[in-house]
Amino acid sequence: MRLSIFLFLCAVLFVCPSCTTTDTVRFDLYFLNASIRERTLGFIEGATVSLDLCVYDISDPEVLRALAGKAAQGVAVRVVTEADNLAELGLLTRELEVVVDDDRGLMHCKYMIADGKQVWGGSTNLTKTSLDNHYNDIFIASDPFIVRRFQDHFEHCMNGLFKSDRPSAKEKGPVYFSPEDLPFNALMNLLSSAKEEVLIGIYAFSDYRIAHFLKVLSAHGVEIYVFADRGWNQGSPYSQSVEVDQYTLLRYDLLETGLMHQKFIVVDRSAVLFGTYNFTASAETKNDEYLILSREASVVERFRQRFFELWKASE
Repeated sequence: MRLSIFLFLCAVLFVCPSCTTTDTVRFDLYFLNASIRERTLGFIEGATVSLDLCVYDISDPEVLRALAGKAAQGVAVRVVTEADNLAELGLLTRELEVVVDDDRGLMHCKYMIADGKQVWGGSTNLTKTSLDNHYNDIFIASDPFIVRRFQDHFEHCMNGLFKSDRPSAKEKGPVYFSPEDLPFNALMNLLSSAKEEVLIGIYAFSDYRIAHFLKVLSAHGVEIYVFADRGWNQGSPYSQSVEVDQYTLLRYDLLETGLMHQKFIVVDRSAVLFGTYNFTASAETKNDEYLILSREASVVERFRQRFFELWKASE
């Protein structure tokens, strides 16, 4: 069994997903709940022509009022959401153009595109608890390549192409949509480059392949820190946390009413992967997800600082 895992990982690591120089794009990043809510509402308010949302769950009252207000102003508001959460939109379903995913896994993305010029995204759902109580992140980017990647994905979803129905992008990096762009390969390639330090902030961790590779890195002297959601990882029989605790420094959040909902990896202060992708088999094969790779020094350092803020808060 161990040999088969090792051979599989070796095969993955020799498949290097195509990258572009846009992995040094700057992102505006926000981690504090007050900033996340303010910037999210500001992003919606700033749309003047069109606003496209591809978000797993949309139910926050302020957000719903803002969307209704944009539609009333004549802004073309289109929504892609998880079928199980459609009822959260309430009467807005009559005012907006809404598409729901199929029944294969989850439509787990969280992003918005304003006027085809800016994209908002990250780990945050548009719910009151996600905006106000959870550990989350959002980014805002204006880079044309990044915006185009998200816009292309959105149009596919609006046309009913979910999960494996979508074609893989010719230029994947630095945005990798799941399952078509194989973000798991991007994740494993980044981990394989680690020489000194790996910092992981994660909600759900059940993928044994990632856990096993962290063990390999640890055996080669790489320091590995994992900050994980307490409720999911201590409560799920599929969690790899007991295994990972044997060869990493592991801590859980101490939140009473929220979740550790971020998903990111920082490697050697040189690169970060972040987005909606949990360390689960479903994220790889069943859900609509994405990861973004950044080597921009300021972005990497912000996520590194964020990690140790969370780490310290759990003491």
